[in-house]
Amino acid sequence: MNNKGLEFEDYISRRIGKTEEHASTTIRSGGVHDDEDVKTRNYLIQCKYDERRDNFIITKKDWDKLSSNVIKNPNQDGNYRTGIFAVKNKSRDIIVAISLEDFLAMVEKINHKEDNNEE
Repeated sequence: MNNKGLEFEDYISRRIGKTEEHASTTIRSGGVHDDEDVKTRNYLIQCKYDERRDNFIITKKDWDKLSSNVIKNPNQDGNYRTGIFAVKNKSRDIIVAISLEDFLAMVEKINHKEDNNEE
């Protein structure tokens, strides 16, 4: 992985570290095995930076690898982390992808917090 890819991983780690404790790039970050690049108590994040394309591409193989790593790496409480795929294209746009079930769980959690704040 080039320095720009590692800079992207560091950026993700710093940003998520503002709200998540112990966010850091992983030992395998930047490796050839496509393991997670950023890890927190609640999230495993795989980062991809493609300097050649404007399209955002997540292969099925990469998605399956992330999903497998989520199951293999529960947090200290034994709960599964949420797998997130972060992709940056040559125009430096960034998107993230998560499973529909994880997205819906996040929305429900946010709405539940808002409901509690109104009371």
